[in-house]
Amino acid sequence: MRKVLNTVLAMLLVIACGIGLMSVHASAKAGDDPGVSISANSPIQSNGNVDLTVTVAGSAGKFKKPGEIRVVIPKTIVADQKQLQTGLRIDQPFYVSDNAVSDDGKGHFVLTVNYDPSQINQQAANGYTFALRFRASYFENNSTVPEQISFSDALVINGTTVSTDQTTVNTVPSKSDHPAFTKFTNAPGTSVGGEFKYVMNTTNPSENNFVLIVNYNEQSYSDLTVVDQLPKGLSLADSYSVFPDATGNDADIKHLKIYRVTFDAKGNKHAKYVTDQFANDITVTDKSLSVHFGRVESDESYVISYGASVDDDYLDTNKFGTEYNHAEMRENDNTLYEAKVPLILSDTNFQKNYLLKTVDKTQIASETATLQYGLDLESREGVIPAGTVIKDSLPEGVTFSKTVQNTDYSEATFDKSTRTVSYVLKHDLNSGQNAKVVFDVQLVGDDSVDKVVNKASYTYAGSTIFSNDVTTFIDSALLHKVDETTGNPLAGAVFKLVDAKGRTVKENLTTDESGTIHSGVLRPGDYAFIETKAPTGYVLDTTPVRFTVVDGQLVTLDLTMFNHQPRNISVSGQRTWQDQNNLMNTRPDTTTVDLYRDGQKIDSQRVSAATQWQYHFDNLPGAADNGTPYDYTVREEKVAGYTTEQNGYNFTNVLNPIEPIVPNQPNKPDAPANSEQSETPMLTGNATSQPTLSPNSKVNLPDTSAKSSFWLTSLLLSVIISVGVGLSIKYKP
Repeated sequence: MRKVLNTVLAMLLVIACGIGLMSVHASAKAGDDPGVSISANSPIQSNGNVDLTVTVAGSAGKFKKPGEIRVVIPKTIVADQKQLQTGLRIDQPFYVSDNAVSDDGKGHFVLTVNYDPSQINQQAANGYTFALRFRASYFENNSTVPEQISFSDALVINGTTVSTDQTTVNTVPSKSDHPAFTKFTNAPGTSVGGEFKYVMNTTNPSENNFVLIVNYNEQSYSDLTVVDQLPKGLSLADSYSVFPDATGNDADIKHLKIYRVTFDAKGNKHAKYVTDQFANDITVTDKSLSVHFGRVESDESYVISYGASVDDDYLDTNKFGTEYNHAEMRENDNTLYEAKVPLILSDTNFQKNYLLKTVDKTQIASETATLQYGLDLESREGVIPAGTVIKDSLPEGVTFSKTVQNTDYSEATFDKSTRTVSYVLKHDLNSGQNAKVVFDVQLVGDDSVDKVVNKASYTYAGSTIFSNDVTTFIDSALLHKVDETTGNPLAGAVFKLVDAKGRTVKENLTTDESGTIHSGVLRPGDYAFIETKAPTGYVLDTTPVRFTVVDGQLVTLDLTMFNHQPRNISVSGQRTWQDQNNLMNTRPDTTTVDLYRDGQKIDSQRVSAATQWQYHFDNLPGAADNGTPYDYTVREEKVAGYTTEQNGYNFTNVLNPIEPIVPNQPNKPDAPANSEQSETPMLTGNATSQPTLSPNSKVNLPDTSAKSSFWLTSLLLSVIISVGVGLSIKYKP
């Protein structure tokens, strides 16, 4: 009866431990895209391993800019800060700097992991994980390490936090509940098919640590033996101490450490190495171990620890499969208790997966057509579990038609109200495996639709992750704008679409990154694309690109237009003089020619005989930044005494004629005072100054008589005397 009771208690204990060791997985907050999540093994044992898994996921194109993931870890749970960097397991696109761990001054370590956008497929939805393993600190109660402890992470892109997550797990101090016999490992674990399994490290045997607890319930045994059988693919190896503060000789014997454990009045454990005391009682092979304790008293409790390496022949995940490490506690060769630990190699620490969407037609000419969509879900590393649902929400104007291929998925479920097609993955996708579904959709004939854009989604780490967009354009014509020299596409050119009468049908049509503009669906008739703005750095070309749309057209017309970059030009001219080779010495030493661009003066040059009366304006841009050609003109500054004649860029300077000097007309002589006086001119001067007279000339000689002067004087005196006499009589007193 006692054996039966002990067996029942042991089974209950194993079940309880198994439940306690199950991991708690956290998910990114719903709706984060891109999003980050974090999970940790639970519970975390004192001096055991802490395994953090960080997941980063996002839709196509969400990781174009560099970013980083900041993992926040309580300092009290960390035994060795160095392990926060040495224990990091990352792969592309992740990388870290030399000093990736910092102290936030608030009781936490912060691990910063960067990602490289160039290592990410921007055309597909992506999911990546990295893992961190470090040794937990040793703690015997929850005074330093609380019963529950939290880890958090944050996704920071371009300096902005775009997603955060947190997970809380339980901790287990070193004291236990005194089981009779049990076995556990501090290796990380994961749930597979409903069973919690522990993942073996293929490169570090000491990390595959196993612990056997013997007689913690303080019973007496007459002849006690513990036997442990390793599974295929594992061999015994050294490991770390599960009691770092234990006294005694800590040397391994045949890869084992054996501890004698006692309990004080408060239930605290105290360990002592006793491996050497049982040196002759240890029997091992590569695949098994046996420790013969002999008689065990009620105050004797023991712990056995060892490590295990993965054999070279079993490094393949599929070959290793699921193995069980099985142990027994026997008395007198009778099995009292059994314990086993399920083991696997499949490590989901580096999960990478993506969902890629394709379409069979990217260009059609009619709004009524059948399109075929493909959804390819692939696991690059890790496992995508069965039951994963991929969904495709169809845009307006599109309806589900039929499934073409769904070998790895359930039959399609189509919700007409939301136009959503759903498929369920029927089996796990292991690393390197993919599952594709193909289905047809029908366009319903909406002539207002000029393109059909679609993407699918699936749920990963708690976030809905979207695939890349696929686009089908519905156009009567396409115009491709390219460089005339290199043939490279030119983005940013602006066009208008006109009909046969020159009326604008559409405007502000701008070429995309591929240098293409789309006409949309047009009625039958003649049309033309006309450029209204050239690409930056190119010359505007307003030459119409003509095309014709016919009734029932099934094929999109493909048109091409070339542009060239502005060419530097020169403006030069000659000055010619028409002044009888400067006969009058009127030509200036220099003259000035002004250069105008679109009516604005931009430069000047002086020309002279030294320049042979020529000017040159070189390296002038031929067009503005918007591609509009410049109009260059020249003008001559006025030259005194010359008239300028301009022919294009050449000038001719014609000397103005010199006006003759006209002599001044002599003034008319005044009339003589005495009208009766002889008109005979008076001759004065000597004989030598007299003019020569001809024989027939008549000369009036001057009158030398004084009669006239005498009588005039007499008359004047008489008048004066008469006036004086009269006045004196009038005013006589």
